[in-house]
Amino acid sequence: HATGNSLSLFLLSASNEKGYVKAKLRVIEQIRSNHLEKQVEGWPNATENGWGFEKFISFADLNDSTKGFLADDAIKFEVEILSFSKTDTL
Repeated sequence: HATGNSLSLFLLSASNEKGYVKAKLRVIEQIRSNHLEKQVEGWPNATENGWGFEKFISFADLNDSTKGFLADDAIKFEVEILSFSKTDTL
């Protein structure tokens, strides 16, 4: 459910496997390629089963046409996985 004044962005695990991840989450700036990028690293958040940010970018910045994140009624996101490792239970 949507609350607050910011976009949340998370990388979630599709399984219950525990893994350590290092990744970059991006909102693509579609005019000048000046993307907003934040890095996540570590074990998943226990409550979210993932990695990310509750306040990745404000809705004001996202909707500001001069910032270039919203173009043709579309927002583009990108995830770059830099490394991932998992542990096996013995």
